Amino acid sequence: MYDAVVPVIENKLFTTMKYKVALSLFVAVCILLTVFNCILDQVFESRLKDEEDTSFVVQRVDERVEILKKYDRFSCISDPYTAVCLDGKWGFINSECEEVVPCKYTEIGDLSDGLRRVCLDHKWGYIDSLCKEIVPCVYDDARSFCEGMACVYRGGKLGFIDKQGNEVIPCRYDKRRIRSHYQYEHPEFSDGLVRVCLNEKWGFVDKLGKEAVPCKYEEVKDFSCGFAPVCLAGKWGYVDKRGKTVVPCIYDEARYFSGGCARVRLAGKWGYVGKHGKEVAPCIYEEIKDFSDGFARVCLGGKWGIIDMNGNNVIPCIHRSVGDFFDGLSVICPDKQYGYVDKSGNEVTACKYDVAGEHYNGLARVCINEKWGFIDRYGKEVVPCMYDYVAEFSNGFVRVKLDGKFGIVDSTGKVRVQCKYDNIHSFAGGFAGVSLNGRWGFVDESGKEVVPCKYADVGHFEDGFAWVGSNVICGCVDTSGKLVVDVKYRTISVYANLGYITGKFYYNDGSSGLDYYDFDGNYLGTKDI
Repeated sequence: MYDAVVPVIENKLFTTMKYKVALSLFVAVCILLTVFNCILDQVFESRLKDEEDTSFVVQRVDERVEILKKYDRFSCISDPYTAVCLDGKWGFINSECEEVVPCKYTEIGDLSDGLRRVCLDHKWGYIDSLCKEIVPCVYDDARSFCEGMACVYRGGKLGFIDKQGNEVIPCRYDKRRIRSHYQYEHPEFSDGLVRVCLNEKWGFVDKLGKEAVPCKYEEVKDFSCGFAPVCLAGKWGYVDKRGKTVVPCIYDEARYFSGGCARVRLAGKWGYVGKHGKEVAPCIYEEIKDFSDGFARVCLGGKWGIIDMNGNNVIPCIHRSVGDFFDGLSVICPDKQYGYVDKSGNEVTACKYDVAGEHYNGLARVCINEKWGFIDRYGKEVVPCMYDYVAEFSNGFVRVKLDGKFGIVDSTGKVRVQCKYDNIHSFAGGFAGVSLNGRWGFVDESGKEVVPCKYADVGHFEDGFAWVGSNVICGCVDTSGKLVVDVKYRTISVYANLGYITGKFYYNDGSSGLDYYDFDGNYLGTKDI
């Protein structure tokens, strides 16, 4: 389905509306976007032959609006149940607006891993997506599920339950505040383990409740790539999931593992350690970046270079800046001009550009003497540096600007659309919107103007159609440029799987309706909504 204008409605709890009129209008929109669209496939399969079916939809919508008016708040219509609030208590209704769970909960959470936390009489528990109670409301607090486990609190201590409600990890661990905050930290499982604190010491527990890493550390961070940073006597090191010390606690700071190595700091300088526990590069650098594709950028003496996983210099630290490798090439800038080197450190493109970007799909955007173009990985100019502006390639085409006018060039450097338009969109569905003298039209991939520039605004082609018109009224054109639906509707929607197009309009009293057309523009009928 293609919509020219689509309202965006998030699945969150809405605050109390001041006026019942606004409430009913909002409910009508929600229901029309869900109930009506769900039934629409069946109702209009015969292309509006049965007018009684369409009136039934409107009748049911009106009935449900009246039912929902009695509630103070509600969540957006969802499947299968919708949360509703009455006198500060929450419950649930089904798609027929029948009450499934009475309004008894003082607070409810979002669904997480198929379960929703709920609060009853100041105690927390969980219900499933069908509103069946899975965990009774017996906890002082309860958090969302993560990796099949949820943190719960009782008697000032925390533990964890599984999705069946079993208290796998008893509530015996300490609650801890977030640094420099008044809020408590709610730990979550990561890589099958969770951080816990007991008597001011930290460790890790697995999903069976076993202490995989004993609670003896002053501070710990979550596991990443099978290792966790831990702090002992003010110094940092790493342990594995069995609690074995992989890197001794000798560093002032330890970061997470990334790309097979972790950044560590000692006496104000940075270096790397590997998963084997040994130093990959000594702590001699002022600044370093994470490893990516086997290489990392490092700064020594204010100059940048690149090292490999063995700590060897691939690009010496003599450059003002270096970039990560993309498509096997790195952008380097020794002083003011940019060029490219490969993973062996060999110069591929001389440092002659004022600006140079990373290579993507074999091409990189470059600028010299304030003119832009693209080069390939061998330094050959595919799109000559003659344009005032170039965008990024999209589906083999790129928008360019020359002497104040826009056009389009393909990945071989061939001009597909001449630089003669005031503005231009990227190709979508084989066509691009173009603007000339404040009016918009469409060109195809050969540059032929399929729809003349006569509209205030246009959309993009999808399923063979695009809306045209303005931000007030619009119509619809097909790929031949034919105006299939006249420019007179507030919104246009194309239902490719059902074979019809709708145009929404408004009556003088504020109510609205839909006109239906087939793909040839033949009028099928009208329906009030």
